[in-house]
Amino acid sequence: MTVNATATIAAAAVAILLGATVTPGGAAAADDALRITADEAEVDLRAGRRVYQGNVVVRHRGLRIDAARLDMVYAGDDLSTATAAGDPARFRHRAEGSGSAPEVHGAGATIQLNQAARTVTMSGAAVIRRGGDETRGDTIIYHLDRGTMTVRGASATVQP
Repeated sequence: MTVNATATIAAAAVAILLGATVTPGGAAAADDALRITADEAEVDLRAGRRVYQGNVVVRHRGLRIDAARLDMVYAGDDLSTATAAGDPARFRHRAEGSGSAPEVHGAGATIQLNQAARTVTMSGAAVIRRGGDETRGDTIIYHLDRGTMTVRGASATVQP
């Protein structure tokens, strides 16, 4: 069974992570459609939790996330955390208008968005690749507002 979710609340939540335009009412703009497919979905509106399991694929603009599981936790209508897990969970992203800039690829046992801290944390053999550059670490924390990374247990390969 495939579950297709295009609910505006999920779109707005993941759109924050992806840098999409979100309207003040919380709905994503029409061109910001979010697609989540999975073998199974469990939604508990009272508890503010959505769990997608089995062959999870998230698509939005130039981003794709592949995971075994995606957990989304809300505080009211606002996303608190979103965690993709897999063996590993993977993403690839090409920024809109980036022209010939290389795609960014990343992977980790978990990829977590923490909305309050405005961070994306990849952990468990985390890796980010862009062109010939590669950064590996036990944990890679991307600070959304600053556009910086903190890498723990790091190694890097940088191509001139």
